[in-house]
Amino acid sequence: MLDLKSWTALPSRLPTLPTTIEPNLPFLPAKIDVNARTVLASLVAIYGSSILIRALFPNRKHDTLPRAKGALPIIGHAAAFESEPAAWLKEQFLKLGEAVSVNFAGWEVAILGPKYVREYFAAPDAKLDFNAAVVESLAADVTVGMGVITNPFHITALRERFNPLLIEKHQIVFDAMEGFVQSTIGKQMAGKVSGQPVILDDVRDWSWRIVAKSSARCFVGEKLSDNQQLIDIFISYNGVINTAMRHYRLMPNFLKPITKYFIGRPIRQQETQLGAIIFPEILERQKLRHELGDSWQAPDDMLQFLIDSRRPDGLPEPNDEILSRVFALIFASMITTTFRTWQFVYDIAGNAEVQKQLYEEQLQVIAKHGTAFTKDAVSDMKLMDNCVRESLRLSVSVFASSRKAMQDVEFADGTQLPKGRMVMLAGYDIQRDPERYANPDEFNPSHHAGKVSTTPDRNFILFGMGKHACPGRFFAALEMKAALAALLRSYEFHVVEDAISLKRCKRPAHMTKPDEMYMEGSKPIAIYKRA
Repeated sequence: MLDLKSWTALPSRLPTLPTTIEPNLPFLPAKIDVNARTVLASLVAIYGSSILIRALFPNRKHDTLPRAKGALPIIGHAAAFESEPAAWLKEQFLKLGEAVSVNFAGWEVAILGPKYVREYFAAPDAKLDFNAAVVESLAADVTVGMGVITNPFHITALRERFNPLLIEKHQIVFDAMEGFVQSTIGKQMAGKVSGQPVILDDVRDWSWRIVAKSSARCFVGEKLSDNQQLIDIFISYNGVINTAMRHYRLMPNFLKPITKYFIGRPIRQQETQLGAIIFPEILERQKLRHELGDSWQAPDDMLQFLIDSRRPDGLPEPNDEILSRVFALIFASMITTTFRTWQFVYDIAGNAEVQKQLYEEQLQVIAKHGTAFTKDAVSDMKLMDNCVRESLRLSVSVFASSRKAMQDVEFADGTQLPKGRMVMLAGYDIQRDPERYANPDEFNPSHHAGKVSTTPDRNFILFGMGKHACPGRFFAALEMKAALAALLRSYEFHVVEDAISLKRCKRPAHMTKPDEMYMEGSKPIAIYKRA
């Protein structure tokens, strides 16, 4: 029999660290001797100098791409993107064509417009490589770890085990979503007089938490999904990765292994805390499998699929690798699905006619299938699927789907990319192309009649395309549908100017940043119980 107690030490990649982060400069320890401070000061000076050198002397060897106008000394085009990057990039395309080079403090990126989509996705990895782009843009070697790239057994488990599970068990996702809706909105509604609404002031935080609850249930199981500390880390983990990533993106490679012990400290703290919650669950499941064999009823969740994964030699993946893949899945899924759910709720709350039609569709589905959230029931939610796709179309970021040129690349029109150049598509322009979408800035689900929300095409690239299309897109779309269905079936909800007047208004306008979307200000949502 295995001794569970002898397994309780955390893996070496998860060191014991303080649970708080020092203010001001979180990558500098609070207590440190003079010599160490001198070393750190030297590293900071080298880091700053390297950024300055890259900014003043960007690598543009053999670069024939037209460079975007308006670059400033040192920071390049970074300032232009802080205001309204989508409009700025559109202006550059009108002046220079749909292929421009943009400089972010020395980090040169080629941005391609709609006409390059087909060639871009058709290019083999030997020319335009997806994994190399992930390593550079996310600094994977010092953030999520290179094992995620070199041994992506989590992607295999996602495609071969998790996605087929979702087809048969949509109800798991819906139950998690409905449970959260009732524990938040339902609980508040119970204390209201008839006709009085619940006011959802922070829709973004609510979206984080409902997605975290559902994702935790499906990733690590029902028991752990009730752990509030785990939910909090699911929400905050992306932030610490993104902060470190922005530092590393401007840093020369030789500095990354040194500075990861300082810049990467918050990442290690979060992983340590999360590992302390998940690791005992891994050990307990392995113990039960060993003791009970095939008679043990294994949980249906992503953690179990990772535990069951095998290397080519037939041996199981090490436990620290299993943990690292859980971390990678949280990073890859949480922020993207949360943001799109947040936008989707506002899209429907700000469109009373579409919301009415969606509710009627829910009634028709319930009349045919009952209240169960089955595959067949969801398949009959055609309008819901069109609304998901339309919301995803409108919420794409300025840049999408990165690649790295592994050799000099020439497109059919003669446009050339130099070897080593990062390349991205102009996602915002592509998904709001007026030649494809009438009134492209307006929410209109009829844009997608006959389409499926998870199927990419040349004017819908949010999930990528081809062999590197996002394998988690089915889960993301299902979470969005389940969250909205959980709301629609019990409540009517509208964007309002304020919690006092309750005057209905349009949803906050979409705004853009280089690698994300956000909203202009924020508006509360008034939620009323259906009769």
